[in-house]
Amino acid sequence: IAGVEEIDPRLDGTAWSKRSDNELKKELPLNLHDFQDLRKLGFLYLDKTQYIDKLANGKKYFFLSRPRRFGKTLLTSTLKYYFQGEKDLFKGLWVDRNNRLPQKKHPVVFFDFSGISFDSPEILKAGLTEKMNQQAKILGVQPMKKLFKEQLTDLINNLYERYGEQVVVLVDEYDKPLIEFLEKGDEALK
Repeated sequence: IAGVEEIDPRLDGTAWSKRSDNELKKELPLNLHDFQDLRKLGFLYLDKTQYIDKLANGKKYFFLSRPRRFGKTLLTSTLKYYFQGEKDLFKGLWVDRNNRLPQKKHPVVFFDFSGISFDSPEILKAGLTEKMNQQAKILGVQPMKKLFKEQLTDLINNLYERYGEQVVVLVDEYDKPLIEFLEKGDEALK
């Protein structure tokens, strides 16, 4: 594929040939989905941070749809730490070696739908409101008190006012409520 060599060093073999014996002996991070844990515990990490740089400096919105167990959760976790400016976690990785880490920290709103109950639309709304309030508290802004459909916009505006930087919104397991609902079959539609 033309031009792929520029963004994927694995194709010319150098990414593997430059690895030290210690790197090759690291354990695989099975069922570990948090980038910070993976790096701090010393697990093997195939450096794909050049893609994060392309995402961060490309279009404004991205929708990443991949099959289950394809690394979406680890990717969203990596993006979270990247935008939060956690530079120590990226030491030695492509974005560090190429001086492509963000110069400014961004507030990051991180939603994981796997931890939200969705037995009914009302319960889903309540769960989303609770997640937004948790994020507001973590990021140091007032919890949301507006109507549900205005809460995310309000949270983003409050964060922008407080930090003066663009707000990054990451959503993981966005399809979980839909898949669970569809698996219930026709009974769920009644």
